[in-house]
Amino acid sequence: MTAAAPQSDVVPALRLRGVGRRFGGVQAVQDVDLDVLHGERRAILGPNGAGKTTLFNLVAGDFPPSAGTIEVLGTDVTTLPARVRPALGLSRSYQKSRLFLGLSVVDNLYLALRGRRGGRFRMFKSRGDAELRDRARHAAEQVALGTEVDTPVGALSHGEQRQLEVAMAQVTDPKVIMLDEPASGLSRGERERLTELLM
Repeated sequence: MTAAAPQSDVVPALRLRGVGRRFGGVQAVQDVDLDVLHGERRAILGPNGAGKTTLFNLVAGDFPPSAGTIEVLGTDVTTLPARVRPALGLSRSYQKSRLFLGLSVVDNLYLALRGRRGGRFRMFKSRGDAELRDRARHAAEQVALGTEVDTPVGALSHGEQRQLEVAMAQVTDPKVIMLDEPASGLSRGERERLTELLM
């Protein structure tokens, strides 16, 4: 039997060192150091305008940091584009919905899966499409949207759209999930349901 590795030798799921971002003369994020270990839950708290969403955007690659480094599962992603990060195990939701409102629940989940694999949209079905659609339906069921798989997302309530965003973050089997204000605008009952889903 071998001894467990000391904590300092464990590669964190997410590591930020000296991360900062300037927008002209405004320092939106400054000198952030953060380690998130596998299985850990962390919350980023602060008032409006404190830079929380900007920090998420930096980690997700929506724009590059002005300073510092970002590692996801031991890989330096500081200069990698956002489209590469999901394949490395990073997933996120956005503060403001980025769902395809004219498409169905299952179509939104299918596209999340397709994007995770780096696939491109094709006019014709491939062999893997049926498997991806089955996974998309299963993900909808996990967030209590199983009866809404064919419903256009624009017809869902705000709370159901938030549930779908959680499903889209989870369906790709990520190692790191970042949820940007997932309970924003939800009623007390919807918040309780969302908490159950996340737990």
